Amino acid sequence: MTNQIRPLNSIPNEISHYMTQRTYVQGSHIIRSNEHNDYLFFLTKGKVEVVQLTHDGNEIFINELNANDVFGELEVFDEAFKTNTVIAKTDCVVVKLQREHVFEWMKIDRDFSKYLFEVIVNCYIKKCVRTDNLAALTIKQRLLISLFKHYKNGDLALLQKSKLIQEVGAPKRSFNRVLKECCDEGYFLYSNKQFSIANIEKITRFASDFG
Repeated sequence: MTNQIRPLNSIPNEISHYMTQRTYVQGSHIIRSNEHNDYLFFLTKGKVEVVQLTHDGNEIFINELNANDVFGELEVFDEAFKTNTVIAKTDCVVVKLQREHVFEWMKIDRDFSKYLFEVIVNCYIKKCVRTDNLAALTIKQRLLISLFKHYKNGDLALLQKSKLIQEVGAPKRSFNRVLKECCDEGYFLYSNKQFSIANIEKITRFASDFG
């Protein structure tokens, strides 16, 4: 069967025997915050979530990765990089390769080098956009704008709270406090793990102030 992660379909023989596969059950840690990581991970099955630990001990939901995504690429190129926590959101399977063999692979396979470059560039772009958004707006503003965007896109009823936390970029405790505040103010409702608009005129007026 063809793997959806492009490089795994053309692994050089001299590299393939260094790759190891491991299964993680839901809720288990694949990488812990600030620990040393020597591996590039290919997620072949399941979902994981990436969480950043702040200096005051709060956790910020950073991203959710799905089958065919890659993680650990920054640590491969920078041993001093502080890792984020990666947790199995579902039972999942990863294939991993140690740093030194990643470099060997890059030397003999230009397409693999290009693939990793694309992964890193995309990661950097997302981080820059995220940083700009976090710096410019309050948690409440980011929350309401995200909800309004999903309403306009027609997928508000399908929006998961974990996804919204990622978009807002706030510690869970702070997010929940602002979430309750916005519900109390009549912007939207959150019931049975589902979001809905409580006052469309009010939230539209709020969102219009931010273009």
